[in-house]
Amino acid sequence: MAKKLQHSQDAASKSVGNTRRRRAALTPEEKKRQRRKALGFWYTFKDGRALSLAFFKRNAWLILLTMVALVWLMSQRYSNQSKMQEIKTLEKELRRAESDELDAKAEYMSLIRENEMRKLMDKAGLDLDYQEKPPYVVAAERDAAPQPAK
Repeated sequence: MAKKLQHSQDAASKSVGNTRRRRAALTPEEKKRQRRKALGFWYTFKDGRALSLAFFKRNAWLILLTMVALVWLMSQRYSNQSKMQEIKTLEKELRRAESDELDAKAEYMSLIRENEMRKLMDKAGLDLDYQEKPPYVVAAERDAAPQPAK
């Protein structure tokens, strides 16, 4: 058991020693490569290898699908905006129509009341009549013309 433990410790110390020797023995070019591996994607993107022709060949369907989705989303947004604008104009038109309807109803109700009053006057035998012309104020002077009442 002691031999196995000592043997594993020797192997560990040798591997640590080897890495130290490898680091010390690295040339500037190898150090540069190691740094590039550590930063990985940044260097491939910076060098233009990330967006190479091979990248587009590998991801052509994904790129196409993404473009179709973006165009569809833009068209949906445009159609929604135009429909919202149409809804606003229709709501304004509805408010105007409701206002016109209320005005017509009020006029109709006043005519009905007037007709009802005439019928009641006729039924009661009152000798009252609806005036078509507005009343006039009689002037105290004989030379003055009559003036409409205000």
